[in-house]
Amino acid sequence: NVETASGPYVIAGDAVLCYDNLSPSMDADYLLPGRHKDTAETVKSIERILALAGTPARVLPGHDERVFRKKEYS
Repeated sequence: NVETASGPYVIAGDAVLCYDNLSPSMDADYLLPGRHKDTAETVKSIERILALAGTPARVLPGHDERVFRKKEYS
């Protein structure tokens, strides 16, 4: 969790590989990363990350090129 002048950002690393992991899938609340060991724990991690960030726009996934499109996060 990184505090900025406009609020927190969460650097999610491998817990959220890409922004798509924060979106609903056909049968679940989130489209989980392809590599995870425990579905329930993965969902809890994503929910904690979202709670800390306040919005998906303030989550920085570990492997999503869209993170690098913005020149500045404030």
